[in-house]
Amino acid sequence: MPVFTKDSLETLRQRIDLVEVLNSHIDLKKSGAAYKGLCPFHDEKTPSFMIQKGDTHYHCFGCGAHGDAIQFLMAHLKISFLDAVENLAQRFNVPLQQVENGDDNQGPNKTLLKDALEKSCRFYNFFLLHTEEGHRALQYLYARGLDLDFINTFGIGLAPRSGGVFRKMMHAQFIKDATLIDAGLMVASISGGYRDFFYDRITFPIRDAHGAVIGFSARKYNDDTFGGKYVNTAETALFKKSRVLYGLNYSRKRIAKERQAIIVEGQIDALRLIQAGFNFAVAAQGTAFGESHAKELINLGVQQIFIAPDGDDAGLEAACKIGNLFQREGIDVLVLSLPKDADPDSFLCEHGPEAFSALMKNALPYLDFLVRQRSRFLNVESPAGKNQLVHTIAKQIREWSPALMVHESLRKLAHLMQIPESSVGIGEQHVPNIYIKSSASAGGQTIDPDRILEFDFLRWLLLS
Repeated sequence: MPVFTKDSLETLRQRIDLVEVLNSHIDLKKSGAAYKGLCPFHDEKTPSFMIQKGDTHYHCFGCGAHGDAIQFLMAHLKISFLDAVENLAQRFNVPLQQVENGDDNQGPNKTLLKDALEKSCRFYNFFLLHTEEGHRALQYLYARGLDLDFINTFGIGLAPRSGGVFRKMMHAQFIKDATLIDAGLMVASISGGYRDFFYDRITFPIRDAHGAVIGFSARKYNDDTFGGKYVNTAETALFKKSRVLYGLNYSRKRIAKERQAIIVEGQIDALRLIQAGFNFAVAAQGTAFGESHAKELINLGVQQIFIAPDGDDAGLEAACKIGNLFQREGIDVLVLSLPKDADPDSFLCEHGPEAFSALMKNALPYLDFLVRQRSRFLNVESPAGKNQLVHTIAKQIREWSPALMVHESLRKLAHLMQIPESSVGIGEQHVPNIYIKSSASAGGQTIDPDRILEFDFLRWLLLS
């Protein structure tokens, strides 16, 4: 890990405008010679988070939080000291000098990588808007309902079909091949030499939480283009796809303020929602939504999650898995019901933002959605099918927290399935398998509480 000199860190601290940094994450209002806002580190209704203009530290008179810009980013964004320093250095254009000592200079220079990626983003956007080849790609985007305002707002571009153009432009801006390779923009070719990683594809920049470009997702628009529909930047020193939430740089501030987020499947879905005023939407990046993605939102203090899945079977099944990640952490989850074969992008284009707001107001609680989704594959009219559904969902509920949520969810499950609460174990403390110690000749016996409940439930169905 690089270590920076004390002089360069001190120069950075002197250049930082603390009000500017904080105002990009929380709403600050001028109050005399100071600025105040709601503290992001505890719940409050009356602002107690204060910054004096020209000061280098903030202070909260409610919870005692205190620190400088670096400490704020580390605490608020849950990032490392290194990431906070590099972000601020880039923002205020301060060159950081590394201590030349052993392993301190190992690995790619992230500042150079970010510079190469930012210039690549600008080149791709220019190529889309100002070339004949780009004109054809523009017509494709227009047909998808994306206008120039949308394209420029989100930096959408086009990687050239012909090889060598991109590389020449980067060389003209003094960016070396080694940097392009480390940034995931070029790769070694089979015939020797190097080739562009992205070519003949529409590019969507992937940005980190601070807005810096860290990679690209590129979609083909010509059927004869080699490869799958999307190609994403490979893992680099900057881009870790399992940790990146697409659109979070646009949505982070509102998510942290309102403690809610919308999760969608595709990048265009997220961007369309953000442009339509739902700027608390995010999407997973090139991989299934996992625990690391959930942790990003949990660290922002979310208390309610809306899932807007595609209307196909794959989208609905993904919603089941995503919802469970948050329910396990005691976070309320609601699932929107989109028409079959629709996605948030197509729904917004056809019906508009007000209709999407109505979908949110009528969203199903996660447990209702889960029961409905699982019932599609079982005959719940039969005792065996009903038992299997209840047993499966009850077992899942017992993995949630806190205890009150588990208790109330089990009660609701009994109500939804029209069975006695005792059939789902209400009032019983769920524990793992219980081992009863007996004589050596008798051996150990395992009692599974779920199995007992299953037999009790079957007996109730047969006798009722």
